[in-house]
Amino acid sequence: MKFFKIFSLLLAIIIPLFFANYFLKNFNTTTCCLDGFSHLYIAKNVIHNGESSTIKNLGTVWLPLYHLLLIPFVFFDSLYFSGLAGTFLNTFLLFFIILLIFKIFPFPYSFFTSLCFLFYPYLIIYTISPMSELLTIFLLVLSFYYFLKDELPKLIITVILGTLTRYEFYLIAFFLFFYYYFKKKKIFLIFLGIFFWLFYNYLFYSDPFYFYNHPVTKNTCGILPYAFNLKNLIKFNLKILKELFGYLPIITFITFFYLIYKRFYKILFLILPLLTHLFLEYFNISLGYSRFYLLSLPFFLFTPFFLIKEFKNKNLSLIFTFITFISLFTNFEIFTLWKTGKNHYQGKFPYGHHLDINYPLMKNKILYFKNLFSEVDLKNKKILIPSSQEFQVFSFALKIRPENIFDAYDKEIIAIMLNPEKYCDFLVTENFLSDFSFRFHKFFKNNYYCVLFLKDNEYRQKILNNFSFKKGDEKYSLYLKK
Repeated sequence: MKFFKIFSLLLAIIIPLFFANYFLKNFNTTTCCLDGFSHLYIAKNVIHNGESSTIKNLGTVWLPLYHLLLIPFVFFDSLYFSGLAGTFLNTFLLFFIILLIFKIFPFPYSFFTSLCFLFYPYLIIYTISPMSELLTIFLLVLSFYYFLKDELPKLIITVILGTLTRYEFYLIAFFLFFYYYFKKKKIFLIFLGIFFWLFYNYLFYSDPFYFYNHPVTKNTCGILPYAFNLKNLIKFNLKILKELFGYLPIITFITFFYLIYKRFYKILFLILPLLTHLFLEYFNISLGYSRFYLLSLPFFLFTPFFLIKEFKNKNLSLIFTFITFISLFTNFEIFTLWKTGKNHYQGKFPYGHHLDINYPLMKNKILYFKNLFSEVDLKNKKILIPSSQEFQVFSFALKIRPENIFDAYDKEIIAIMLNPEKYCDFLVTENFLSDFSFRFHKFFKNNYYCVLFLKDNEYRQKILNNFSFKKGDEKYSLYLKK
């Protein structure tokens, strides 16, 4: 058993680093989507944004723990620009997830469960990419481990950390509170992370629910054809679950209901992230992105093994172990992800993919902004950039820190936008106005410079008097200070 444990732990390091090197060489980054760039950019903004470096730069929509853990890694520019800052953090977390699996299950079930984790393409992609899914899964498995052992103080601390990582942990916190409440144990401290986040939002934004009411991100989904339609929602999710997990969900749900019948109620803990996602989808808040379903991987893999390990017939348990292992990988299309760098079911379902796995798109965006600035010297220069959905890509494409970029994280951003000639060496304007342009215009109290440049003739003339056009296309234009 010791050999297989060490072997699995070594694979947890080798496999992510191998594929990180592959994606870095072929796509110029380890980051799979725009959100990955944002996670790195937020952490970097806390420490390397000049006079505007502040803990407030953690922002409000995303919970803060993952960004705080990224800070020691993004301190090094090479790790930040390449995306390896997230890769190293997530590989560290994957190592401990495998370690926990060997604590939860006896051999050989622990070994087969570990192999499922280590060779599941989507888990490896989200280990490579600077995304918060690995931290969430680690805290989910760790809290489940403490839940099984009834180590209440450790469980409470872990769930508090979880509620500072992903909102899916909010339902877990309430579930555990009522679970122990009916056992005559009051664990009000489990809500400490939630109360802290409400207080943080009130302290910095005067609204405890600003993370939901943020004027730029609120109601940004709104494209779900299955929202508020339970039948269509179930059909849609059954199709996606089959795409992602093959026939494993069938085995999982059968064993899940059998374990409930046998009064193993603690297994309910693992299904909560899936139920949370379905709830958010129904109310038009979430999308069918692979990363949201990835949080259910422990549920789909752990549940059958809780039944299998109780089989008295060893041969029968090994047969069912093999069936469970194979059922996850029946859809061979998932392995194309490693070659193409794209979510394998893109195009099969009616929603956008700009925030899901798409390495070719990230590479194109990096090369686009590199080309836009190809003929200018950026050393020690200040740039005002649009607040578009891809604004964070500037930093990685041009390899410049946030302190050289003027954006929404800067304290005096409105004054900078109104008088860029006093602050900026370069100016990038949008040549089209999207819904997000007007959202930011409202956010900046009707002072968003890209809207003013295209809608206000007086402002436009002031820009043209102080800046000269360098190059551009239908999307953006670059202007240099005269």
